[in-house]
Amino acid sequence: MERKIKLSKCYILDLTMGINIYDKLAYEKRYSLVYKRGARHWEEPIPTEDLIRFINERKYSPKIRVIELGCGEGRDAIYLAKRRYYVIAIDISLSAIMHAKRRAYGERVYVNFIVGDVTQLEFIREEFFDLAIDIGCLHMIVNEKDRKKYLENVFRILKREGIYFCCNLGKEHEVKLEDIIRRYSTSRDLVLRKIKTINGREKVIMLPIIPAWPKSKRQYKEELTSIGFKIMKMYLKEVKPVGECCVIIAKKP
Repeated sequence: MERKIKLSKCYILDLTMGINIYDKLAYEKRYSLVYKRGARHWEEPIPTEDLIRFINERKYSPKIRVIELGCGEGRDAIYLAKRRYYVIAIDISLSAIMHAKRRAYGERVYVNFIVGDVTQLEFIREEFFDLAIDIGCLHMIVNEKDRKKYLENVFRILKREGIYFCCNLGKEHEVKLEDIIRRYSTSRDLVLRKIKTINGREKVIMLPIIPAWPKSKRQYKEELTSIGFKIMKMYLKEVKPVGECCVIIAKKP
């Protein structure tokens, strides 16, 4: 009989097969809890610094079609909309999307925010987008089949010569799925998070852990090239506000 351990009410951890059952409500639970505790934002609404640099270097023309996957509160989607791009942004958390819509309205920009599962992108038309943005989304998909399905769909919805900008947690050394299983099977169920409330006060709250799978540059390269992407640029760097990331600029040939 396979031994299973419940983990943070987010995943079932199967010690023989890996993390294989994803609770799609896990993110909603975390966002809604943060807002209920009085947080103004999940995190400061500052666009990702390396995304800004990439956009400035590329000099895209207005009205290009952009999709952000796992957009959260929409900080990067709103930044892209201010550049006059047509932006669709998807996240599984209704609370995060509602927060993002209010921010966009307050900043007088339009983003087509959608509540949806990034591993289920079949509803999006093939070769529709010029640019796909992934800031901290891929590393949260810890099931290998779901990661492959997700990347295949990102590849499918990009136009020829379309770019996938990927900024996810990265490591110098290879990180195996077995390491992730071992780490989260022995970790605590809750993690501390500091928030800033609407009245400007700081507060520490406890949140359920959601597993993440950061990879090395070699692992990410193998993962993306196996789908068909051509790696244009890749580097490891501390990226604000995400953390130690592997930044990848990949093209659909």
